[in-house]
Amino acid sequence: MSAVTATSWLVRPGSVVDTTTDPGWTPVRVEATLAQPVVGLPRDPMHLDGPLSWAAYLHTLHNGVELPPLTGEWAHDLTLPLATWTAQCTRPDPHRGLLAADGHSVWGWACSRAEYRVLRHDVAHVRRRPELEQMAFWTTAARHHIGLGPRRAANVPHQAVWVDALRWWALADPDRLQTLLGRLTHVGRLARHGWGQILHIHVTPDPEAATRWRHRHMPHPGGVPHTIRAPYWHSSRRMPCR
Repeated sequence: MSAVTATSWLVRPGSVVDTTTDPGWTPVRVEATLAQPVVGLPRDPMHLDGPLSWAAYLHTLHNGVELPPLTGEWAHDLTLPLATWTAQCTRPDPHRGLLAADGHSVWGWACSRAEYRVLRHDVAHVRRRPELEQMAFWTTAARHHIGLGPRRAANVPHQAVWVDALRWWALADPDRLQTLLGRLTHVGRLARHGWGQILHIHVTPDPEAATRWRHRHMPHPGGVPHTIRAPYWHSSRRMPCR
């Protein structure tokens, strides 16, 4: 498929309005049970649209969609089966893609951060590979030893937690949400090493989600810097939040 085909999978910049009062959305609870500890909690609040956007990306790959390139200035928003909220922009220099249809508000997905109960703390050890290519390129020595000294391979510890389950609340299309979430196999950091493996993930209608989806970071003057929507690591989404 061509890159033009990808437009139907992306949110068109400047087109988003607040849809949280639209009766077409269903208040739902998402609950994931895990087989492995999660790395990144509690420092990462893990809003639902983070892992859901990754699932949407995997869905586009499965369908052979060619997405626009990711840049340091901007990351395109993949369409998600969630309602959208709008709020005052709290940064002086927002990228135009960050803004809602009115041209001055910002928007995000109507879903909460993860809620859970920590059962036990753990440590995830990951083997750090030496920078072999860079060492070989820059050294003038005929040979270099990678088994000794500060450049040797080493186990790097990361904080991990066992949790009873991960729970989120959202305003969503339940069927489409369940389909997308079915593509998730892991959550949290170091997923490619097997941490945060998902056993089951279910979407259930829940009236409490009508308000509990608001348990998330929202733009707020004088707040602390945070990102308001996926991808949460991208600086274009960062602004003062509460």
